[in-house]
Amino acid sequence: MSKDAERVKFYLDEHVDMDIAKALRRRGVDVTTAQDEKQRKTDDALLIETATQQGRVFVTQDADALRIASRGVQHAGISYAPQGTPIGEIIRALLLIYDATDADGMKQQIEYI
Repeated sequence: MSKDAERVKFYLDEHVDMDIAKALRRRGVDVTTAQDEKQRKTDDALLIETATQQGRVFVTQDADALRIASRGVQHAGISYAPQGTPIGEIIRALLLIYDATDADGMKQQIEYI
């Protein structure tokens, strides 16, 4: 990642464990959540739109987001972890994304955890 590149930021869906947001924040990662944004019980399409407007990778455990993305919806990136994925595994994968790429590199990309 070049030093001029914008760092990846994350938007966590309400179903993603809040301990993940806390762990990422402790490591200096810019994270917001559906709860922070007052978007609990909000349609996934609107959550993806909000994340995209904020230039954030949408982190979810809901396969609906994958269906929405498959329709060609523009997004700043989606990171999907199936239900039951260990929290530590999700944190490690998101930190890898954070360290290995930049915001432009995540646009229209889907990362499976």
